[in-house]
Amino acid sequence: TTGNINYIDTGLTTGTTYYYVIRAIDAVGNPSDPSDVVYGTPRDINPPIVNVPSDIMVEATSPNGAIVTFSVSANDDIDGHIVPICNPISGSIFPLGLTTVTCSATDSTGNVGSAIFTITTVDTIPPTAPSGLIATTISSSRIDLSWTASYDAVGVSQYLIYRSTDNINFISIGTTVGTTFQSTGLNSDTIYYYYIVALDRAGHSSNPSNIVNARTNTIPTPGPTPTSTPGPTPTSTPGSTPNPDLP
Repeated sequence: TTGNINYIDTGLTTGTTYYYVIRAIDAVGNPSDPSDVVYGTPRDINPPIVNVPSDIMVEATSPNGAIVTFSVSANDDIDGHIVPICNPISGSIFPLGLTTVTCSATDSTGNVGSAIFTITTVDTIPPTAPSGLIATTISSSRIDLSWTASYDAVGVSQYLIYRSTDNINFISIGTTVGTTFQSTGLNSDTIYYYYIVALDRAGHSSNPSNIVNARTNTIPTPGPTPTSTPGPTPTSTPGSTPNPDLP
């Protein structure tokens, strides 16, 4: 009952049709004839609730990033359990950096619920140290280096080459993306020491390689220039002058 001309009926079941009539009652309790019959069906306006994991951080396993799997679910007041759809889907390759995953679920009435979380793929592991470094003397001013490549899940970006003449104070003399290097412009008959460091794409440095050394060749000292001693100057003996009067 109500003393007003409107009424809100609550606690109904969604999807069930309800029929209504109204009677008026006077002060002494006499009821009126019923009104026309009206009806209505409560409509579901509540979207499903989508449950997603907390933000995820993973280590990259390849230059492309990492494969990541995750679990999500959705529940609806009327439809119960609903399988949500996520983009990107679980089991995708997630590249280095941050990716936002959006998951949504739609109930039978068309209400859509959604939720998001992030997956961050990082590279925190440095490359392995270069190994098997070899130094080979080529000339009085050049030493060649070669080594075995480092390993990094995301990839080695370059190698730094360090050199010293006392095996204590090393300086960086160049970079290369390969596993060979020519150290040129060296002094002759001098021992040079070397080691290599690898860098990955995230800028992480490896431990140094083994230290090697090599001595440049000696420049031969030229000997004295040979000189020649001139011999005696040859002389000619004049012959006798013929007598024109002789027969």
